[in-house]
Amino acid sequence: MVYSTVNQKSEYKDGYKSLVGNLPFANKLILISIFPLSIFVKIFQYNFLPSKYFFDSSRILSLMSSRGVNTISFSGDAFNNSAILFEKINILNLTTLLEWSIIIAFIADIFLLYYFLRNKINTKFELIVTYSFLGLLNLYVFNLSKEIIQFVIFTFICLVVKNERIKIQMKYALICIMLILESVFFRTYYVLMAALFISISIIFYVYFKSNRKAGISKILFLVIIALIGIYIFLIICEYLMPEEYQELIQVRNHLTLGRIGDDSAQTLIVNLIPDNGNKLLFIVNYFINFVRILFPVELIVKGVYYWIFCVFQLICTYCLFKKLKYYKILSVKEKMCLCLMLAYYVTGVFFEPDFGSFVRHEAATAPIWLVLFMSSNSKDKVNA
Repeated sequence: MVYSTVNQKSEYKDGYKSLVGNLPFANKLILISIFPLSIFVKIFQYNFLPSKYFFDSSRILSLMSSRGVNTISFSGDAFNNSAILFEKINILNLTTLLEWSIIIAFIADIFLLYYFLRNKINTKFELIVTYSFLGLLNLYVFNLSKEIIQFVIFTFICLVVKNERIKIQMKYALICIMLILESVFFRTYYVLMAALFISISIIFYVYFKSNRKAGISKILFLVIIALIGIYIFLIICEYLMPEEYQELIQVRNHLTLGRIGDDSAQTLIVNLIPDNGNKLLFIVNYFINFVRILFPVELIVKGVYYWIFCVFQLICTYCLFKKLKYYKILSVKEKMCLCLMLAYYVTGVFFEPDFGSFVRHEAATAPIWLVLFMSSNSKDKVNA
């Protein structure tokens, strides 16, 4: 019996060594640096960042401390529901933002260790992207925050996408259900993301069925189709849901105009053209803002700190266009993740008030991005 136990332990160690030994050097580098990187980011976060970066976390902690969060809201009250959730799982009786941040980061890093044991990093570009996401995750997501909840939801979505035993139709259904649940309890606009995810998937299926490769002209054609689709959506929304329509078409002005000049809002995305509720001008502003988010070069003049956001977003934009260009030869899971991220972008341009918020929320989609960046089934990777 003792011999059998020792033998099993020996086999386990040999299997583990074999698993690690077969990993690329980039994976090994990530594995040994995940925790040191996390510690470095936390030291930076709690010693050098101003209080505005802790506003959301402080609000959640305040709600928990006041014990004023006893009823779950079904209207997307993210702060209330986040406070309830964290209060329910607080088995360690954590009382400070730093304590929550350390515990959440530690647990999340363990899962990331497992992920990078199972998924190979094949290129230097993937390594750079991985470190970028790890840094942003520890800075913005692995805290007492709404973003960590989003991260968990996108992790479950990623598991659904990668599960070969789930039928494709069921995958779409499960993903939409999770996005709708997110909209009910945390971010109301995620229901729009679910609808856009299905719509984009259908449009791409039809379009790329007869087009092998999407060059620049074909991508521009898709953009025009998308803008026409948004315009039609606004018309339908105006007649069927007039109150929601007014809220949607004025949402950016409501989110930004009152914050102009505020020191805590240095990266606001303000409409360049006053639209006064005009649908055509709204579409023009929407397109301009979409381009600004994809290519946030205007952040360069705001200081070296904002260069990080600019470079990170340009990397993500590059990946989007590259995957879109070779859409037809992507694996099924890559196609789903690409359509999901495009739905996230289309939705985010409607509702995100500034570049900082967009990047912070985008960091929470890391599980989906990592499938796009690191999928070994992509034929595009062979030509990279």
